[in-house]
Amino acid sequence: MARALYMNQAPVPPPSYHRTMATALHLDALTLVTRLHLLEVCGVAVQVAQQQCPPAAASWSWWSAAGL
Repeated sequence: MARALYMNQAPVPPPSYHRTMATALHLDALTLVTRLHLLEVCGVAVQVAQQQCPPAAASWSWWSAAGL
């Protein structure tokens, strides 16, 4: 038997809709955490590279060599 709707009451989505939305939010959170972890790994790689390589000469820059 269907529930009666009142004038100011919106229909409630079925439970499967709520499960789908919760799963989508969970995947989005997992993607965010994964990307943040990847960003941290890249940051560590940059720090290691900066420690191992000498800094570029101050008189030369890529934009002056490219004619920009």
